[in-house]
Amino acid sequence: MPGGASSQATLHRRRLEERIEAGLARGLVVVSAPAGSGKTQLLTSWAQTHGSPVVWVTLGPDDRDPMHLWARVLTALQRRGQAPFDSVLARLQPTPVLDERFVTRLLDAWDDLPSPVVLLLEDVQVLDGSDGARSLSDAVRRGPGPLRLVVSSRTEPDLQMLRLRLADAVTEIDVADLAFTLDEAAELFERSGVPLDDGQLLQVLERTEGWAAGLRLAALLLHGQPDLDAALARLTGDHRPIADYFAREVLDQLAPDVLDFMVRTSVTSPLDADLAAALSGRDDAAAVLEHLHRERLFVVPLDEQRQWYRYHHLLVDVLRQRLAALPPGQERELHRCAAAWWREQGDDLQAARQLATAGDWHELAVLTCTSAGALAFDVSRTALAGTVGGLPPELRTRDPWAAAAAAFGSYSVYDAAGVRDHLAEAREVLSAVSHDERVVLEALLLVLDTVAAWLEDDLERQLSTAPVALARLAVLGSAAVPALVTYRTAARSVLGMGQLWSGQLAQAEATLGAVATALAADPEPNALRSVHIHGALGVIAAIQGRLRQGEEHGREALRIAEESGWLYLPQAARGHLALAMVQLSRSECTPCRETLDRAHACLHALPNRFIATALAITDARLRVSEGDLAGAETTMARLRATLATWQPSAYLLHACDAVESEIAVARGDAGLVVARLASRGRPPSVYEVTVLARAELLIGEPVRALELLAPLHADPPAELARAVDLWLLTAVAREALGDAADARAAVREAVELAADEGLTRPFLLQRSHALPLLQADQDAPRRHPDFVRHLLELMQQTAASRSDLPPLTERELSTLRLLPTMMTNAEIADEQYVSVNTVKSHLKSLYRKLGVAGRREAVVIARELGLVQR
Repeated sequence: MPGGASSQATLHRRRLEERIEAGLARGLVVVSAPAGSGKTQLLTSWAQTHGSPVVWVTLGPDDRDPMHLWARVLTALQRRGQAPFDSVLARLQPTPVLDERFVTRLLDAWDDLPSPVVLLLEDVQVLDGSDGARSLSDAVRRGPGPLRLVVSSRTEPDLQMLRLRLADAVTEIDVADLAFTLDEAAELFERSGVPLDDGQLLQVLERTEGWAAGLRLAALLLHGQPDLDAALARLTGDHRPIADYFAREVLDQLAPDVLDFMVRTSVTSPLDADLAAALSGRDDAAAVLEHLHRERLFVVPLDEQRQWYRYHHLLVDVLRQRLAALPPGQERELHRCAAAWWREQGDDLQAARQLATAGDWHELAVLTCTSAGALAFDVSRTALAGTVGGLPPELRTRDPWAAAAAAFGSYSVYDAAGVRDHLAEAREVLSAVSHDERVVLEALLLVLDTVAAWLEDDLERQLSTAPVALARLAVLGSAAVPALVTYRTAARSVLGMGQLWSGQLAQAEATLGAVATALAADPEPNALRSVHIHGALGVIAAIQGRLRQGEEHGREALRIAEESGWLYLPQAARGHLALAMVQLSRSECTPCRETLDRAHACLHALPNRFIATALAITDARLRVSEGDLAGAETTMARLRATLATWQPSAYLLHACDAVESEIAVARGDAGLVVARLASRGRPPSVYEVTVLARAELLIGEPVRALELLAPLHADPPAELARAVDLWLLTAVAREALGDAADARAAVREAVELAADEGLTRPFLLQRSHALPLLQADQDAPRRHPDFVRHLLELMQQTAASRSDLPPLTERELSTLRLLPTMMTNAEIADEQYVSVNTVKSHLKSLYRKLGVAGRREAVVIARELGLVQR
């Protein structure tokens, strides 16, 4: 057993002990990892539970002599009583000089043992490049037999490992395997009297990377500390015990030139051979990195090709202590060198970090504004904010580049007020730079103005500033501003959003379509921007009634979001909104409700008033389709209260007016709708005209309805739903005037328009009239049989759902039976010996219970339910 090893409070790492047991069947187990990785502790705990004795030999420099090595092995075997008294092994004696026959006799004798014996060789790295290593390798090559060999080494042992791997003759446990898991770390700290919660454990594991010595040193640091979080903050390579451990066990063992290489290359992470060569001045940087990894010197490869490496987190802290001890100015020059290298590779974030560490604030500001600022529009935005956050405040008062860079940083965390403040700072000192610099800066400040307007939901500024920003960007070149394409895309996106929410749908589609085309042509498109744009294009298509295209864009936005893990980010809300609008138009009420819920969940992190308004409008319209008129009214009341706190566009306000009128019509308050729209003092929108026509029909004014619809026939609506409404309302009006042929023709036009996109909602809103017209028209099924069949099924399902209506009172029933007679309310009142107001009260209650909007629909439903004669 190893010197000093103790079974007291042994921590058993079952997953690794089981791997050792399984690996012994192959004959060779190699445990290789840097100092402090827990190799000895693991092998000690395993040996205590192994079913048979383990012959443990800790090697030293003398064992590089194979005669010395095998003599020690033989002595250990005999002392452990593993050589039967009548066996060759019991009588064998080492020779005073190297004799290959002795090694052969020893291994042959081992093969004659009646049962396997485990030989554990510790610190095999001392044999590297020696005759002892070659002799041990020859022994391994003989194959398992009764010899079971476990090797522990700080480096990859010199045992022809590649051949062993190809032959599947070795089980390896390396530094990654030895890293403690969360459960193992929890047990270690609990045994050390330092109970940590999961968050604290994860913090320790991240800092130490599961390194056993680091965890044990952390336990010593934390033991008895009243404030564990504060103590954890001190857990760095600067902590004296950790620094001393690395110095003693790692750095002091290195050749001076290798230590110098590690110190100079510790300025950046990750690291490849080219970057290491630039920092160290060594042509053999690739070989040095491979050597460091092979020697298990806390150098971690980041890819299978071993092109990229990094140092252990705690080792980096120690190396950077020594970096600070270099002659004055050398550390800064190394950071500048790394920044230049990263810029050549196109990695602006790494370059910016190096410039910030070097304290080259002006260079960092220029890099941020001209190139790295593109990260503000990507998922790396918070990393950019952290990097430029170190810009000295006093520099912003004299350097417009620094103030503009700070504005990019504020936008990265969606701080609109911060953007405004820093833009003001930049504009105050613009005169401090040359004319050419001012041209660039003025364009970039306008881009920041534009995106700040988007953050603040300021539609007017979006529409006014974005075109100016695009015009200023048009005169710049990508050589001066490498992020030019990103800045143009951002300005165009904001312009397109402004056009969308102001109702300029054709212009918005053209603007955002150009952005989508550019993104599709980019070999590495901005995924976040793609989610944003496809969602917006889906909303536009859904509004216009191109439901298949709207669904396609919406699903593409959500596909990209899901692949990137962004399904509940604010940018995904547009994709959900587009799908919800499509589902509502197709009367898919349950999926629509689920999609709306997902959309609302996306807006918690970054509320967007325009999207929230569109979601509320869609929710209210969904509730109308579901027959939940009280819920629809509540939704609109809440929306109106919210709209009163800011300045929405006229387009959205008109949409709210139309939805509220739609709710009133569904309630049967047609007169209220007519009066309300007449008092607006502005021309009604197309949506409002169709709702007003419905109201006129409900109060028995088909001629007036046709007069309202006539201009729409002359100039057909661009939105499909409104065009279908137009023909359905025309059909109802013609039927009311006794023109059955024209009514059927109008219904056919509505079907013709709606069929390809699967638009059903207008038909269901006019169900009481559309159903008998479709059933009576024998030509319609032949033109779009599947769609008409689907429509009829939906309408009949709605009728069937009314079978559990609340019971009607006797007075309500008697009033209902008089409705087909076309008696006026006054005549019904006379018939029943009640007042007209009482009749109106009965009618309102009837309409509510039947879920209809007016008299004609109530008669149709009553006949379907057998409440009145046909």
